[in-house]
Amino acid sequence: MAACCGLTIKKIKELKLGNLNCYSARFLYELQYMNFINLWLKIEGPYAIFKFLRSKQPRLNAISLNHNCQICSTIFNNPLARKTLQNNYVEMIPSVLFKYRIQKQLKII
Repeated sequence: MAACCGLTIKKIKELKLGNLNCYSARFLYELQYMNFINLWLKIEGPYAIFKFLRSKQPRLNAISLNHNCQICSTIFNNPLARKTLQNNYVEMIPSVLFKYRIQKQLKII
């Protein structure tokens, strides 16, 4: 089971959730949100995450991306983007968790 059905899913190991022969779909679905980056992807999407990364690392502005799958692949697989994410994601935790709680209370998710 995967967290995404996008074009680059086979190249993003973090979005592979597990084997349905070993775990229930519900368990794997809920487990994915124990990973903050997966939760952030659901709440704000890859474009918002990459925009944040660009604000932290101007060299990422040189990368031209046109599709959500391309952006997501870059977030997870580009060494500079990945390092920038690892060094700065904590800053976004309060905002993303707040949005998650609101959406959950409103039953949007």
